[in-house]
Amino acid sequence: MSDKPKTPKGVSDAMFKFMCNEHSFGMTEWTKMELANVVGFANPRSEKCGKGLKVLVNDEKLAVKGSKSDTLILTTKGIALKPKESKPKNIHEVHERFIEGLKHKLKSGKDKVDQLWEILKDRQIHDIKDVAEQLGYKNPRSFLNTKIIATMKEIGLVKGDSGKGKVQMTDKPFPSALA
Repeated sequence: MSDKPKTPKGVSDAMFKFMCNEHSFGMTEWTKMELANVVGFANPRSEKCGKGLKVLVNDEKLAVKGSKSDTLILTTKGIALKPKESKPKNIHEVHERFIEGLKHKLKSGKDKVDQLWEILKDRQIHDIKDVAEQLGYKNPRSFLNTKIIATMKEIGLVKGDSGKGKVQMTDKPFPSALA
């Protein structure tokens, strides 16, 4: 999204739309941080974002606390009010959605997202030094400073301990509904 929603209702609507789109291809639980990032906030506890979450959960009753702390899931009402399927036609559309979302969230390194995705989409364990080198960085720390991997971890696209120098794409961008 290009602009942050201006009202709590706008924040709620944007979050609900995102959840519905993801739900259409098998995602069922989202962190509050992920939802905040999607609508342009760095922190779900910021005043405007927090009020939007309150509208989504308490006022509209479209989402409730998920199975893990700080997560939300759609309620039965939320699922019933979901717009008609906006399900991606294929895995390429799923990947494009995640790639564009990442580019939107990043302050630096946007130009490396497509290339990084190509490297990681095999879902194998990769050494950060090798990944950085393939992306044209002489120093792996320079690559890590772009926060691409940290952002991908935050929204569940990769796992691994970059402190240990390893990273691996999760199954999240490979929904079984499209397999």
